[in-house]
Amino acid sequence: PEDLKSLKTWRRPNVIALQNFLENKLEWSSSYAVEKAAILLAHWVLREKERGHDARDIQPVRIEGQKIRKGVCRYMVEWTASTPLPDVDLPWQFTTLEKANVIQLYYPEVYKKYKEEEETKKAERKKKKKAENRKGTCSSEVQSMLETDMLQCIDRKSENENG
Repeated sequence: PEDLKSLKTWRRPNVIALQNFLENKLEWSSSYAVEKAAILLAHWVLREKERGHDARDIQPVRIEGQKIRKGVCRYMVEWTASTPLPDVDLPWQFTTLEKANVIQLYYPEVYKKYKEEEETKKAERKKKKKAENRKGTCSSEVQSMLETDMLQCIDRKSENENG
């Protein structure tokens, strides 16, 4: 029973030890091991947020995009280390794939910034499309003149063939 309680708490992962294990035992490259360790650290930070603790080791900077995995909406989140981590050999910035609802709940400011960027992009695309549509279409007067000229050309051609 005591062991089960200890399983519910999850201490901060020792990223250096994990990286060494992955490199030595599984023969992973250093960069790949660091990438996987970063994902684990980001997951730990989110779990700490769920438990009500504020883990400030790393912070999400922005949401890069959205993906659907196994029917669940996920965000590509860019993380940054707030300070150099003492036992961590991680890059200052890295990206992980996290559940959308968790990011929305625990990092509303990051989500709000993402939504604003998306709305701006959508508005720009709409403006560009309108401009292209205006460029490609003639006014109705010009269009009717072209149609009239074309009909006249066809009539003349048929007269010349018959006559």
